Amino acid sequence: MQLHRDPNVLFAGYKLPHPLQYKIIVRIHTTSQSSPTQAYTQAINDLDKELEYLKQAFEWFSMQEDCAVHGKEMISDVKLMFCTVASCR
Repeated sequence: MQLHRDPNVLFAGYKLPHPLQYKIIVRIHTTSQSSPTQAYTQAINDLDKELEYLKQAFEWFSMQEDCAVHGKEMISDVKLMFCTVASCR
């Protein structure tokens, strides 16, 4: 789906030839301003950033829940998320 967000990608699809084989065929057609390899690399990088954001959000909410369970106050900053008491994680 990430490839479909790129305006230079005209078509992106995949095929799984056989379910018992570890093989997937990815087909990417792009405009002349981008190559399929560039589009694929950009999509992977974007997905990596999204997954990192989700991981951080999960860790923050998990830490917040742990602090609430232990009756501790949670302090959050833009880049720094921590509990006020060291025993809270």
